[in-house]
Amino acid sequence: EPEIEPEIKPEVEIEPSTPCTNSRNESSSENEASSVNVVKDIANLVPKDAIHGISKLQQNILNNLTTTNKTLTDFNIFSEEKYASVAPELSKLAKSLKTIKNDLDYIYKKTSAIKSKLR
Repeated sequence: EPEIEPEIKPEVEIEPSTPCTNSRNESSSENEASSVNVVKDIANLVPKDAIHGISKLQQNILNNLTTTNKTLTDFNIFSEEKYASVAPELSKLAKSLKTIKNDLDYIYKKTSAIKSKLR
């Protein structure tokens, strides 16, 4: 014999909204009653403990995301401050590297010219 599950009542009583009309021209009260029954049936598909578990899980995820967001904001502020303090030095070093590259290019051209004369 199949096991019959007990009916689980929704925590919130749902009031019917504006009635829908259909092609069978049901009366308004029949349509409202039908809508309420459909909503109750849908609400009873998922057990209360599962809904509670999902709600707890969502709250944990929200807390984790909030904490992560704060950590990232703090890190971005820290990074911005550190970059501002080292940016002038990086700019000087970049100019020095460009000068060194130009000098090495000049040296390469001169050594290539000398090498070709020696051949």
